[in-house]
Amino acid sequence: MPLSDEDFQRFQNELLRLRTEKYQLEEQTKRLTTENVQLKSQIETYEKDSIRLPTKMLPFKIMRNSSRDVDDVQRKNDALTQKVHTQEEEFRLQNETMMHELNEVNK
Repeated sequence: MPLSDEDFQRFQNELLRLRTEKYQLEEQTKRLTTENVQLKSQIETYEKDSIRLPTKMLPFKIMRNSSRDVDDVQRKNDALTQKVHTQEEEFRLQNETMMHELNEVNK
C-alpha cells in the first residue's frame, strides 16, 4: 500500500511538531532544574545565616515556605522529566512506524 504525498507530508509535519515539543520540554526541564539548584543553594545560605542569628529571630515561617517551594519545583521538575521521557518514547514509536511504512512503500 503506497504512501501518498499527502500522508508523507502529514507524517513529516507530525514529526516536526513532536520534535519541537520535545525540545521545548527539554528546555523547560533545564530551566526548572537550574531554578531548583538555585533555590537549594539559597536555602543552604539561609540555613547558614540562621545559625548566626539568635533563636528568637529565626524566620521559621519563611524557611518552611522556601522548603515547600523547593519541593514544589522538584515535583514539577520530576513531572516534566517524566513527560519528556514519555514524549521521547512516543516519538521513537512513531518514527519506527513511519520507517516501517516507508520501507513497505519502497518494496
